[in-house]
Amino acid sequence: MKTKVLAFIAFLIATSSVVANNLVVCNEATNTRIGLGQTIVIQNFYFDVGKSDITPRLQRYLAQRAAELRGLDYQQITIIGHTDNTGSIDSNIKLSYMRARNVAMVLINNDIDRARVVYKGFGPNTPIASNTTEEGRQANRRVEISVD
Repeated sequence: MKTKVLAFIAFLIATSSVVANNLVVCNEATNTRIGLGQTIVIQNFYFDVGKSDITPRLQRYLAQRAAELRGLDYQQITIIGHTDNTGSIDSNIKLSYMRARNVAMVLINNDIDRARVVYKGFGPNTPIASNTTEEGRQANRRVEISVD
């Protein structure tokens, strides 16, 4: 039953622009704008296993999001990195932190105020999909951005 629920949540995330209260999926196809009080899941820019590298495609996408963020009267932007459950908890916490940090650096390099950016790594502790399939593990290797 739990697997079916996780699969359904993953389906919602993959096919919807708004998933739940203030949780918004953003990708190149949705053209969803970032707003205050929202948490966005950056979708379809998956990280490779064990990697925190920002691809040129993700860098361009984050530059577009930074332009939107500059137009908001936000107090803080929190970037949260996630991993799948492959590997040790300690290495996944470090890896998720590096993913969040790298996303933060792209935003900061695109004129987002460094003093208002916080980044954290949650490792594999908050999956959005099942870690029993490659697709699920890939979906769990993600970054979320909260705008407050």
